[in-house]
Amino acid sequence: MPLTICLIGAGSRIFGLSALSSLLRTPELRGSEIRLVDVRADELGVIAHVGERINREWDAGCVIRHSTDRAPMLAGSDFVVISVAIDRWTRWKLDHEIGLRHGVMHYAENGGPASFAHAARSLQVVMPIFNDIAEAAPDAYVLNFTNPVLRVVLAARRYADLEAFGICHQINYGYKIVGYLLRHRLGVEAPNQFGDPHAPEVQKAITACRNKALERIDIKAAGLNHFTWMTAVTDKETGEDLYPLLLREIAQAPAAFEPLTRRCFEIFGLLPVPGDMHLSEYLPYTHNPTRNAWARYNMRMYDFERATAGTEDAWKRLRAMADGTESIDRLREAHSERVEAVIAAIVANRNAYEQAVNLPNEGAIANLPEGAIVETPAVVSSGGIHGLSMGGLPEGVAELCRREALIAGMTVDAIVQGDRLMAIEAMALQPMVDDLDLAARLVDDYIEANKGYFPDFE
Repeated sequence: MPLTICLIGAGSRIFGLSALSSLLRTPELRGSEIRLVDVRADELGVIAHVGERINREWDAGCVIRHSTDRAPMLAGSDFVVISVAIDRWTRWKLDHEIGLRHGVMHYAENGGPASFAHAARSLQVVMPIFNDIAEAAPDAYVLNFTNPVLRVVLAARRYADLEAFGICHQINYGYKIVGYLLRHRLGVEAPNQFGDPHAPEVQKAITACRNKALERIDIKAAGLNHFTWMTAVTDKETGEDLYPLLLREIAQAPAAFEPLTRRCFEIFGLLPVPGDMHLSEYLPYTHNPTRNAWARYNMRMYDFERATAGTEDAWKRLRAMADGTESIDRLREAHSERVEAVIAAIVANRNAYEQAVNLPNEGAIANLPEGAIVETPAVVSSGGIHGLSMGGLPEGVAELCRREALIAGMTVDAIVQGDRLMAIEAMALQPMVDDLDLAARLVDDYIEANKGYFPDFE
């Protein structure tokens, strides 16, 4: 029987194309049946036709099927990969604005008060998918990319009893931070001072630092998704511990370079991975507009206009690839979310090392709750995906993570069970919420603003 991989959300011009091209260029997966599923028939058809062309021209030897009906696509699948988003940019912006109306200034994606809204929208869509997987392919590995990753993976395991794992590329931002701080050691040209860290020329230089750091440096990180902390930073060639050098270099870094990250490093003793924007979602130190923290830390909300710019042109290029009038050569080097690496490691029993996997804590982080969904390095083989033992986090960092893990669990239970009171209790535990009535108002406003996107709440 050929290996069967089902991609749900395959009609995405970013994720669908990236995952499909990565699978088709992986030798260990030659001959697999790849099933593509999406509710958007037109977009799915374009991605499927590009995939058929890749399969033919690269001689990948795979079979590609596509359908808007997921039930037959799921039946008997060995791997199910899920990446879905629900009206992402519009809803994300609305979540941010609802927080602002109540005096809460936050990044509003995977942590903080708005994580309730984001999780509820995602679970409204993915829980029926999980239930279908449990019926049609109960032994499948489920690899989830849907945000908020921690909450979605927890729901898949707790309420559908699936072998679900989360994969996230945020560890790469840690390499940006370390690469820039150690730019002199790495021999990379980058400005020693700058005003706007988001300026294109600054970001280009920092990306070059990241690329060199990925070659030369190893980061071990542990914690929760988008909230991991570097437990070790070493030179790949010499094994030298680079933390002492980081401590010296960060004191000389430009004031505009990840100031919240640097301050947390100074106080808690470990360097955070995700960068200031995502880090701020889980901490109570920037949400109060009266303290002007966003200006002090030079923070900004996601650039929604930039994210949507060029969408139409991108689809034109994809349609040209599908009909054969544009080259597909660039897809040989297209960005990988590593889904193909994880699947190949299981199929070929590689005993491969993955830097960041979201999975149940089974002693991997000694002072976080057993069974909580944590993000750690993992070994991947035919025996499954197993987190590496990372010891304990410093107690201050561990306490920050413990509260977030508790909130995540209560939030998932509240959403799946449709329990408004439990949702308010979880909201009252949010570090950014300092008033019980505010907790109730936030929950009710998120429910009211998301009618049709949310499950029903009692």
